[in-house]
Amino acid sequence: MFNWYREAAVCYVFLEDFPANFEIGDRLYKCRWFTRGWTLQELLAPECVEFYDQNWNFLGAKRDLDDIISTFTKIPEHILQYPNLVRYESIAVRMSWASHRETKRKEDMAYCLLGIFDVNMPLIYGEGTKAFRRLQEEIIKRDNDFTIFGWNNVLDDQSGIGDLVGVFASSPAAFAASSGLHLQPKEQATEFSLTNRGLSLAGGMLLSCRVPHAEKAKSGYFLAIGDSPGSVTREIPLRKLTSNLYCRIRDPEIPIHRLLCDVKRAKFFNSAYIVTDFHHLDVAGLLAPPRREALHVPKQRHLRLVDATPESLWDDTDAIFLHPQCDFLHTRYPSKVAVEFLFSVDTSYDYIGVVYDSEPKFPCLRVFRSRVGDSKRDLTSTLHDKEARDPRDGDKYKEWMKQGPWYTSYSSPLELKLGSQTFNVTFWLEASKLKVSGMRHHDKDIPVVSLNSKVDLISARSETAYPLQGRFD
Repeated sequence: MFNWYREAAVCYVFLEDFPANFEIGDRLYKCRWFTRGWTLQELLAPECVEFYDQNWNFLGAKRDLDDIISTFTKIPEHILQYPNLVRYESIAVRMSWASHRETKRKEDMAYCLLGIFDVNMPLIYGEGTKAFRRLQEEIIKRDNDFTIFGWNNVLDDQSGIGDLVGVFASSPAAFAASSGLHLQPKEQATEFSLTNRGLSLAGGMLLSCRVPHAEKAKSGYFLAIGDSPGSVTREIPLRKLTSNLYCRIRDPEIPIHRLLCDVKRAKFFNSAYIVTDFHHLDVAGLLAPPRREALHVPKQRHLRLVDATPESLWDDTDAIFLHPQCDFLHTRYPSKVAVEFLFSVDTSYDYIGVVYDSEPKFPCLRVFRSRVGDSKRDLTSTLHDKEARDPRDGDKYKEWMKQGPWYTSYSSPLELKLGSQTFNVTFWLEASKLKVSGMRHHDKDIPVVSLNSKVDLISARSETAYPLQGRFD
């Protein structure tokens, strides 16, 4: 139908509810024709559209009324004047044009948009809102426009589990606030496709971790999807489920506005999965097992966490290292994870590295001064290099020991000298419970291993340790 209208020399629009002798600007926006889903393509596709009132009096052509029509439809004037430019608008912008329109049948709310997105798919009446889901799936098969995820959580009524929702919108109405959302050029290199695990993203995407200024608020993940007016980056909130599986959050605790939080980390990830829906997904089964008996790193009184490795297993929201998913019964978990803390007093500071080694019969901590020479790089490269750890290979083992000085560090308390003061920093492990959020009424406590610390000031004369008062961060 869209192509038929596009080839038309002129399209005549009879406005049965536009009385004769009324001013265009006072009445045109009230006409039902501008609220119907199927008439959107009739407005966009033809180059020449003529409007007539209920007595067939000529009101004007689209090219003459484009400023008035643009005001209440939110369709830019240049799109009304040049229909061929429709395909250059972002997915979210085109969806927003249909956000205030209605159809008698739910399926038609998707079918009336096929031509606008240049999509072909069978019409199956009886599938209800699944039609709009199919439309979005067809769109991403041919277009890697991230703005298709730029719908508003509050405006969408889709079902989910607690705070978690699927990645697709349930209707165009959810895009009502997305008329100014445009694709960022760097996002065009990202590929995404549907798999049986969820939406697969590959090729580099900007995923940031944000920390609210509020004292007890949790960190959160945000995926950049486009630019709003003023070159403001638009993002969607995500919850990390497993090592590289995320899901969308309906109503995040993290403020969307960047001024209310600190961007802790913002980097490009090469691959990730986002849950598409929850019809057959056991979210509790995804959240709990990777966190059970794992290393939890709560906020420390005098130390600020600045890094965690391996990053793929670190969940900033729960401040915990996730157990990786095992595909086979005898697959072993990586046995070592590490965190780095900043310890500062006045203008002096130092970095402390802590490696949690669960490989021995009794888990142990290895504490050392980090960022000494290339120790940070060496830590990352040697943490899980099991082959190099074989003492039977003498030369290789000796080389590995040089590159991984943290392996022989057992010092706890660790003695640090900052300025004229000397401190003892002690770490220990203890069993505790972690409340895993994200499921509202399904929140539950999970047993974890918590890393705790204390900092003592050592008197230079008596060498007596005094507990440090206050907070360093």
